[in-house]
Amino acid sequence: MFERRFTEQAREVMRLTVDEVGRFNHEHVDPAHLLVGLLREEEGVAARVLAASGVTLEAARERLGAILGHGEEPVGGGTFTVRSKKVLDLALGAARRLGDDRVDTHHLLLALASEPGGAAAEILADLGVDRRELRAEVFSLLGREDATGIVSEGLGDEDSTGTLWIPGNDELDPDLPMPPPANY
Repeated sequence: MFERRFTEQAREVMRLTVDEVGRFNHEHVDPAHLLVGLLREEEGVAARVLAASGVTLEAARERLGAILGHGEEPVGGGTFTVRSKKVLDLALGAARRLGDDRVDTHHLLLALASEPGGAAAEILADLGVDRRELRAEVFSLLGREDATGIVSEGLGDEDSTGTLWIPGNDELDPDLPMPPPANY
C-alpha cells in the first residue's frame, strides 16, 4: 500500500524509520522513529524544514534514546503502534486536504506536528521547535500559504485543549485503510 499512496521519498522515510527501530532494538515503530527517519532522508521538504528549525539527526537520536531507551538485543519487529498508525492516517488526510494524490515527506511532518503527545512531540519540544512555526515553514517552503488557503481553514489549529489537529481527521477514515507495515 505504501507503493500506491506514498511518494518515493516518503517510502524511503518509512524504510529508514524501520531501520531506526532496529538501531535502537525496539519492538514497535513509534512516531519518534518516524521523526528520525524524516531527518535521515535529507532531501525532502520535511528534512529541510527540520534542519532550518535547528533539528539535527544526532540530537533527535540522542533524545529518542533518552526517552524510549535502547533494547537489550535485536528484536526484528517493527510493527506500528496505534499512535504511529494515527500519524500515518493524519498524513493521508493532510495530503488529501492539500489536493495531493500521494503522501510526501511534508505530509508526514505535518502529521507529526499535529500529533499531541508522545516521544516525537517531546523530542521536538526538547529541541526548541514550535509546532506552529514548523507547520508554517512547511507551507512557506511549498509556497502554498496563500495558494490553497489551507492554513486559514485550520490545518493544525489548536483546539480548546491545546492539542493540534487536522480538521476531519478526528477518527480513522474507513475509506483509507491503514497499510500493513510489511508492504512498503
